[in-house]
Amino acid sequence: MAGDPDHIDRQAQAFFDAFVSGNLEAASRCLTENFRAWHNTDNVWQTRLEHLATLAWLNKSIQQLRYEEVVRNIFPGGFVQRHVLKGVANGTPVELRACIVGEFDDAGKIVSTMEYLDSQSLRPLYAKAGQ
Repeated sequence: MAGDPDHIDRQAQAFFDAFVSGNLEAASRCLTENFRAWHNTDNVWQTRLEHLATLAWLNKSIQQLRYEEVVRNIFPGGFVQRHVLKGVANGTPVELRACIVGEFDDAGKIVSTMEYLDSQSLRPLYAKAGQ
């Protein structure tokens, strides 16, 4: 199951669908307890709980949240996904072009992600005064 390309694809899709729908409980079920996430914008590894808090903040901060231009490639034990996360933040259109590398554990859950995106695309999220 864990190395099955169809399982990896379904589990990755379930995670991304849960995030954009705001169902962080379902997103959490796709992750291992020791899950870690890294972002090139801050070069910091987040814990599972920290990452879920980031996802909650993004979901609250971006309205009309959706993925477009999704291309996902499966490799043994993981996936690489390119996409554009779109929505509206503080009245400004948001387009976060990203590439995510996800790795799975032997039980078939996501154990880590590494996300690469252009930090300038985050500007609308920080447009409120004082941020």
